[in-house]
Amino acid sequence: MAVGDYLTVELLIGFLLGLAAVIPLVLWARRQWKLITADGKIELSEIVGLLKAGKEKVEEAVEDLAEDLEEAGDDLDAVVDAAEEVVDAVDE
Repeated sequence: MAVGDYLTVELLIGFLLGLAAVIPLVLWARRQWKLITADGKIELSEIVGLLKAGKEKVEEAVEDLAEDLEEAGDDLDAVVDAAEEVVDAVDE
């Protein structure tokens, strides 16, 4: 594999991990919105509470995503190193 292939794999892993982090946030926000609008009226305090809780959820998701990306990068680096060792062994 060329270096560009590894970058493509890293990009794909990052995209998938980001998607995995965003989907639960969207589902949570949708559920909260349904709860707020269930009584037919929306109060400003409910919106503010939703935004504050949403901000906390996003911050948690960003931290989790950063950790996941770091782990995925380490795993990919290990795979690249192993592949390079195999290629070197075959060349010898």
